[in-house]
Amino acid sequence: MEKDKLGKFLIELRKEKNLTQYDLADMIPISREAVSKWERGKTKPNKASLERLSDIFNVSVEELLLGKRLNKNKRQEIRKLTLELYGNKIFLQRMLKILLMVVIVILLLFLIYYFVTSYNSIRVYTLNDNQNTLTITDGIFVVTKENIYFDLGNIQTDKTIINLKLYYKENKKDHLIFSTDDSTINLYDYYGYNAYFDYTKIDYIINNLYLDISYDNNEIETIKLDYVKDFSNNQIFNETEHNISSDDYNDDYSSIDASIIKNVFEYQDGVYTYSNQDGSLTFLYIEEANLLNLISKEENKLFEWHYYPSSDTLEYNEYQGQNLINSFHYSNNDIICNIDNCLKDTEKVNYFYDNLNQILE
Repeated sequence: MEKDKLGKFLIELRKEKNLTQYDLADMIPISREAVSKWERGKTKPNKASLERLSDIFNVSVEELLLGKRLNKNKRQEIRKLTLELYGNKIFLQRMLKILLMVVIVILLLFLIYYFVTSYNSIRVYTLNDNQNTLTITDGIFVVTKENIYFDLGNIQTDKTIINLKLYYKENKKDHLIFSTDDSTINLYDYYGYNAYFDYTKIDYIINNLYLDISYDNNEIETIKLDYVKDFSNNQIFNETEHNISSDDYNDDYSSIDASIIKNVFEYQDGVYTYSNQDGSLTFLYIEEANLLNLISKEENKLFEWHYYPSSDTLEYNEYQGQNLINSFHYSNNDIICNIDNCLKDTEKVNYFYDNLNQILE
């Protein structure tokens, strides 16, 4: 099977039904990033996903594998494809001895390739900045060879924020990355699409990031974001292992072991994810950054939880459409507002831990 043909065919079928990648991902259900990788020929759907795609687009699994619609005269081609997919048992038996002889060489080459491509491929930067009029805490910038995760963190100020503009400077020009009317910025990007960050310039961008903060009194404050490298996988052997812990919250929520998350969550490009059947709830764990996120949807509302084990802080954001209507962070058994007149909802704190522990049990 050629993954490129399958990917192009999926794009054609999806566009025929006027579906976005998010729409298709929710219908399967699976992550939108997985759909993107199918369409780009990076990976292929498993058997269950192929059957679900067959139902959605009203085509056979064989047509999906071939990457085109077939007529009744193409049965011979289907038979050939089946042989290519599952192989010939007799041929495999004859080739077994040869494969055993070369497996050590292949394994050695794979280890060399993995080291070359993975060494220093994950970098974690943190931001904690004190200015005259404001403080930024728990900012994080995670860069892998496939993904970028950016969280501006919490802005604490006595003024009312009406707009944030994130950009970088190059050759005395401002290059806009993202602008929002909310009081924080949270972005997720991946290689090949560059919706926000240009991968070819990522090192330069990190060192030249600026934030314009607009207040309700028409004042605009410009801040250079000085990120500090907190982690990089540039060690051959990693002697430490981090655990996610919520001991300070409640005795009912004992230590959450990262190894359990690895067994339950689905791994994709340095990120572990878990979604329930209807796609309304999604956990995301970035192992190297030791950062755990939860996203939940309900009609036109979006709920976000960001847990930072290093500071034992849980941040909660609630959106009505594009508007941030509630935001607070939980630390040391205390809820602190991120916006004016926030609703200190302890049920939202319980919701995060209850769902996580239910999945890991």
